[in-house]
Amino acid sequence: MKDNIKILFLIILGIAMGFLVFTIGKNNQKNSLTDKQVQSVQKVGKESSGYAKQEAQNAEVAVEVIPLKLSSEENTEFDISLSTHSVNLDKSLKEISVLEDDKGNIYNPISWSGEIGGHHAKGNLVFPPFSKDAKSIKLTIEQIGKADRIFNWVLK
Repeated sequence: MKDNIKILFLIILGIAMGFLVFTIGKNNQKNSLTDKQVQSVQKVGKESSGYAKQEAQNAEVAVEVIPLKLSSEENTEFDISLSTHSVNLDKSLKEISVLEDDKGNIYNPISWSGEIGGHHAKGNLVFPPFSKDAKSIKLTIEQIGKADRIFNWVLK
């Protein structure tokens, strides 16, 4: 009788250990985004500026970028919305964003009008005018929800 109880105990212990290992492995797999991973972006439609709004809704943070003004003569401006329920949005987009044109010129933000902290942020990100020779621009927002977000527009 004691042998049957020992065998039953070992079977239950084995099942519990297997379940624990499976659960931990699955959680680690979900959160195994590398620091350099880039999330995909969806182009949604044209805004009043004539350029498509783009969204990145995977990973931990949903990001929506609307180009308000893309210009080589005036400041370039984007309306940006961020939403999450799993991380704190504690970094200013002015500190973690960069604009780059196809000529390799890098532009740092002039200002970010949005909030810092919490689970939702919305504001305007403003850059200086880009080169008149530029044919495309790339906006990179670094490390939002463990991933860089990259948005591209071909200039008219």
